[in-house]
Amino acid sequence: MPVGRLFDRQVTPITRRGVDVEGRRAVRIAVRDRADGDFPVLVPPDVSPLITAEPGRWYHLADLVGSAAPAPPVGEAPCPDCGGPTRSGCAGDTVDPAVSRAVIRLGIVEPFAVVSSRTTVTRPDETTDDRTGSPVDDPPASVCDACVSVVA
Repeated sequence: MPVGRLFDRQVTPITRRGVDVEGRRAVRIAVRDRADGDFPVLVPPDVSPLITAEPGRWYHLADLVGSAAPAPPVGEAPCPDCGGPTRSGCAGDTVDPAVSRAVIRLGIVEPFAVVSSRTTVTRPDETTDDRTGSPVDDPPASVCDACVSVVA
């Protein structure tokens, strides 16, 4: 999976699990693709594609955001807003701060995909194929998961 880049994949959903993050619901969908095998897709609280995807059916997902899992806070400067520990930002933080908090709560440690407002979901046909697209925005230098602040 291309970390830090937009990419397309044809996938079928396997399992789905929701997690509440600050009163909002994020969803982790484990998917299988034909090339890389199984990987998690995170659907942030305010994004709706994939929620109704049916297991066993194939879907073409365009413009997913590839992200590494958030690194644990290690030696980073404390958050200037709340004094909590900070960690290095990841591509998932560019979509919604709730993404990384959900990933941490769900125990996801491998690279994962994020559905963003740009992501489209269609049924595959003969003309679609997987591709790797442009890089996503640079992740923030540091993030505080305690107060969901981006630290400059």
